Amino acid sequence: YVQVKGDGTIRVEGARDAGYDPPKWAPYVNVPAVVRPFVARSYLLNYLYFSLPRGDVDKHWSFLKELYRRPELRARHADELRAIVAHARTLGVPLIVVVFPYLHDLEASELYVPWVRDLFTAEGVRVLDVRQLVAAMPLSERVVNMNDVHPSLAVHRLVADELYRVISEAGVAGARPGTVK
Repeated sequence: YVQVKGDGTIRVEGARDAGYDPPKWAPYVNVPAVVRPFVARSYLLNYLYFSLPRGDVDKHWSFLKELYRRPELRARHADELRAIVAHARTLGVPLIVVVFPYLHDLEASELYVPWVRDLFTAEGVRVLDVRQLVAAMPLSERVVNMNDVHPSLAVHRLVADELYRVISEAGVAGARPGTVK
């Protein structure tokens, strides 16, 4: 649930607060204790470690998909998203929502991307659906690597360019329409 505090900060409670325990995530457990701090603190070693296949990724992915299939959690999440919209309106802050799909599984993103997009659109909020930007990209170009499905540099660049275009068209934050090539 979303709670807007008196100082304007927003607290969002997640699946665990709703009684759903995510699968355990324990990085570095398969690394010898003596070298574990070096792997955790070295950009290169950490990158290499997370480039290797790990079983916890699939468990976490299954957990997330299951949550979006639960109507009671979708209803709760819808209330949370509407609370964010209401809070932005109260503050007079223009809101543009960027909805990222599961970059490693665009098809499974149908579980939530259209639902989130439609909810915000019904609230009169501009939505940037990243699926449209990355649909033609091969998986290897969309994600950091096969075990780290965060957006690649190329995806960040596409999203930044499109977001700048949307902000410029809206005339928000001093951006001028037509300044993006």
